[in-house]
Amino acid sequence: MIVYKDGKKKIFFIHIPRTAGRYIRELFLKNGYETSHDQWPPDEQWVFQKQIVASKKYLKCDIDIAHLHYPLYDLLPIKNLPIFAIIRNPFDRIKRSLAEELIKEESHLKFPLKEEHFYQRIEERRKDLSYRTNWYRPQCEFLSPNTKLWKFDWGFKDQFCKWLNVTFDLNVVPAKINLDYGKSPMDTLLIPSHVEKSLEDFKPFVKKYYHQDYTLFNSLRKKD
Repeated sequence: MIVYKDGKKKIFFIHIPRTAGRYIRELFLKNGYETSHDQWPPDEQWVFQKQIVASKKYLKCDIDIAHLHYPLYDLLPIKNLPIFAIIRNPFDRIKRSLAEELIKEESHLKFPLKEEHFYQRIEERRKDLSYRTNWYRPQCEFLSPNTKLWKFDWGFKDQFCKWLNVTFDLNVVPAKINLDYGKSPMDTLLIPSHVEKSLEDFKPFVKKYYHQDYTLFNSLRKKD
């Protein structure tokens, strides 16, 4: 997502899926900034996945422009712009998307699920249904060498705005964001207890599959 002020490009935000990207977009808009390259196709556009008009408007290299990873976003007009991203606990990041899939496919699954089943499902989703959205791509694969990082757990109020302002010479203040700012239906998904149990069983597999993300996440230290 490219952020503008008074028509001038100011910063590029790498929108890793499930890391508060929609909230951050609203925060910038509430502070008088403008944004671009931050839209994804409405669901109805993808009844037919090969729609030419939709692909030109929303995709680059067959991936949502809003969720491009490194180095694909270098194809966007962001030369010399400072870059930042949000890093989230890997399990928390994919928990709801995994839950949604387990609920949809529950009648075809045999619980408890085994480790090899987890890896198989992740790889299937990355190659097929989630390829366009980059939902299961490791966070470390989104980052360029000069990306500045903020940890999801640190929140997005005063300290976050201060960090943006000091790091990137911006003028952002906390803003009241309406709860209906465009959240995914997944955010309000009710997870049954037996699916919650299966998700907890998945934690060791998530740690193994996303071990680089865990290393990155655990290495981040908040600076005063």
